[in-house]
Amino acid sequence: MISQFVRRAVARRAGLLVACLAVVCGTQLVGAGKSPMRILKYDPAAEKMDLFAALDAGAISVRVVAHDSEGGNVYVENLSGKPLTVNLPEAVAMVQVLKQGFFQQPNGNGNGNGANGSGNGVSSLFGGNQSGGGGAQSLGSGFGQQNNNGNAGNNNGNNVPNGIGNNFFSIPPERVAQVPFRSVCLNYGKPDPSPRMTYKVVPLENYSTDKVLQETLKNFGRGGVDRSAAQAAAWHLTDKQSWNDLANIKKYTLPGVYTSQVPIFSISELEMAQKLIEQAKKQAQEPPAVAPKSNSTPGAVTPSVRTASARK
Repeated sequence: MISQFVRRAVARRAGLLVACLAVVCGTQLVGAGKSPMRILKYDPAAEKMDLFAALDAGAISVRVVAHDSEGGNVYVENLSGKPLTVNLPEAVAMVQVLKQGFFQQPNGNGNGNGANGSGNGVSSLFGGNQSGGGGAQSLGSGFGQQNNNGNAGNNNGNNVPNGIGNNFFSIPPERVAQVPFRSVCLNYGKPDPSPRMTYKVVPLENYSTDKVLQETLKNFGRGGVDRSAAQAAAWHLTDKQSWNDLANIKKYTLPGVYTSQVPIFSISELEMAQKLIEQAKKQAQEPPAVAPKSNSTPGAVTPSVRTASARK
């Protein structure tokens, strides 16, 4: 009896040892590659490509990890075999990829733009109404300006020349850049995103043809806009939620606990949301941005500017 007990104890310890070795080996394998770059720099000698052009060309891969409805990280891997500078859009849409491989449909506000099957992953499944599609919220996201701490911000960083916008960064070959983003939800009433969900980044204009929504999300993406106000504005545009409806949306003070309820949006946030939309309406009526002629040296990125008439 004693010898049997000893054999069982030894077997249990051996099992624990094997399990520990498996965990250690697994950790070493996971950590064998280089960690993502969080401090983003600018290489003036690197080839420059817009985000979606680089995706279409197979020069990069992009993985989206949404922490929640408010933001997360995008991981951009350089597959080109040479240094590459990636230029980020002012705003993008992020849609959930369902298990069947389909994309989450936008809500039925008449803005779903049936896409043309381009290589950036936008499919003709766009369109339809909110009640007809499953899955979680789609996101309207902006990257801000990437400073040399690797965080979305408003300061001028990336070691780029003075006077040049810094919504771009360079990636060495076979490296991955970690780019933080802020986001608002575009489908009221659907579940919030989580890191367990698979999302794909798509051009904003392919997600919605609503120019006012596009300008609202671009302003949000540039930074300096209160997120709650931007969220109220987005739901007003995408889901036709009236300002009174938005004022009456409430949440429990302690999630998961039946306590007192408080409004999600304050009066001041709703007032800011209305101003955001008014500003976006004016911007939507302006002529499109044009790139001016420039004699800049190779490697420099020339920012788009409004025409003179648009500035008046």
